[in-house]
Amino acid sequence: MAKGSKSQRRAQSAAAERAAALRKEAERKERRKRSALIGAVAVVVLVLVGGVAALVISNQDGSAPAAGTAPAGAVATTGGPEDAQAGRLAVPWGEAAAPVEVVVYEDFLCPFCRNFEAASTPILSDYVADGDVEVQFRPLNFLSRAGEYSGLAANAYAVVLDAEGPEVAKEFHDQLFANQPSESGPFPDESDLVDLAVSAGADRDAVESGIEGGAFEDWVADGTEAAQDEGVSGTPTVYVDGEEIDAASEADLIAQLQQRIEAGLQG
Repeated sequence: MAKGSKSQRRAQSAAAERAAALRKEAERKERRKRSALIGAVAVVVLVLVGGVAALVISNQDGSAPAAGTAPAGAVATTGGPEDAQAGRLAVPWGEAAAPVEVVVYEDFLCPFCRNFEAASTPILSDYVADGDVEVQFRPLNFLSRAGEYSGLAANAYAVVLDAEGPEVAKEFHDQLFANQPSESGPFPDESDLVDLAVSAGADRDAVESGIEGGAFEDWVADGTEAAQDEGVSGTPTVYVDGEEIDAASEADLIAQLQQRIEAGLQG
């Protein structure tokens, strides 16, 4: 009797979880639909002189950017593969004039990327603070097979960069990895990402519509496709001054990263 009761409770619990997940997905789709409708509304200004009507579209008023538009603050990849410089697909951290450039291809759902960030950030922070290294992050949607989260997180990162600049974007970047979900879920949705962005220092009104409406999802898709064309097949993939680090382990990746940076500074 007890065994049967426990089985019933498990079944009821699983059914409740499935129902909650379906409700959450329906709410997410409804938010995105509302955001898309808002982004499609153009502000028309009638210019009386000459009777000309002008269509005013601005990222600052919450309207969606054109497909594939890069967020303000994004830069061309200058320290990666030779064919990686087309388009502004990288997010910078540090001074562009730094003598050593590090490029990190990453996915916000990748657990190995989380491990790399945890181990490398204290090291890179010192080099960046001294003006010795510029890091360029390339956010990718490589783990789309696991669901939408990789793309949603990368879009949110771009929205924060566009609205708040690289300093807040870096804090949000670090919090995305610190709060990384399991590859098997459950996954944060857009409203959760808005809350996380606000906790990183972003203004809710400045980022909410862009995160919930997928303002830079085409930019993320362009960057992911470009990375594949550049020969990137997994994450994290790390370049130092145009040379990929071929590491045997996570520890080896960190060791080689520091060795390559020191060699670049001495050379």
